[in-house]
Amino acid sequence: MMQLSLLAGVAAGAATVAVFHDVSIALLLVVSVALNLYRLGGRFYYSAMGHRRLPVGSDASTIAVFAATVIVFRIFPIGDDLFTVTLAWATSSLAGALFFLPAKAAPGSGLVTWYRARKTVVHTLLGDSLLMDLGANAVPAVLAPLLGAKNFGIYRGISSVATPVQLVLDPLRPTLAQLTLPVLAGRRYLFAVMGVAGMMAAGCYVVLAAIVPQTGLASTTLGSLSEFAVACAIFVAMNFLGHFYYIASRNHLPRRELFAGRVVQTVGAIAGPMLGLLLGGLSGAIWGFVAASAVSSAGWLLLVQYQNQVQRSEAPVH
Repeated sequence: MMQLSLLAGVAAGAATVAVFHDVSIALLLVVSVALNLYRLGGRFYYSAMGHRRLPVGSDASTIAVFAATVIVFRIFPIGDDLFTVTLAWATSSLAGALFFLPAKAAPGSGLVTWYRARKTVVHTLLGDSLLMDLGANAVPAVLAPLLGAKNFGIYRGISSVATPVQLVLDPLRPTLAQLTLPVLAGRRYLFAVMGVAGMMAAGCYVVLAAIVPQTGLASTTLGSLSEFAVACAIFVAMNFLGHFYYIASRNHLPRRELFAGRVVQTVGAIAGPMLGLLLGGLSGAIWGFVAASAVSSAGWLLLVQYQNQVQRSEAPVH
């Protein structure tokens, strides 16, 4: 894990130097990315093993140190905002990573050996991740000049309202990874996921439609999203549903089915907003984005259900 984390950190630093030509930020990003990736790996491992104390302590320390560092550097500035945030990220990542001190490496346990033993899985998940990044980054790059800075900020704000979805589901990934496909595909989890998705959507709508307009945030990008409160609420619900079953898909779907689901999501992520923009401007782009999310979420759910049925039909009859 240490080798992979360091490799990712060096790649982030190299990209920063190439694009921004800022060596100090690049060095901080090497530290930040490497330590944070190492921390996340340790967090996943210990959570999966049932040891909650270290992951919770790591999370709490990371958040506390980041907040404290930002506040201190606001009071006593030592650089611009980018330098301050990057330094805070590096410091907090170090604080969180210290909870997972590396064990003594066994002979033959390096990155190359790990890759060779898991080559098929790595290729499958890497291909899935690359397609995901294509859908997530290609469309914004095209829409930004077409929408203009203000409207593009509103469009990207739709994704930000689903941040609570990640905060809820990401810490649960180690636990979800250990659940069997019949459990994840069962009605009990389906109803539970739909219930939580509905509650999060209702909360999102109340905040945007009723609370934000009454605050000083009305003139901000968040305030602009009040006009699209219904779209945001639907997106939050679909994002929770889709993210849950996407996690299940990465753990249990064969390569072909996983690739099919990712292709559907990527095509939708590109076609939905672009078609919506052509038909209805900013509003059309937003609703196209929401529609693409709904189709993708339904796709992951159906693929999980389908794979569960396949496994049941192939199970030996006693």
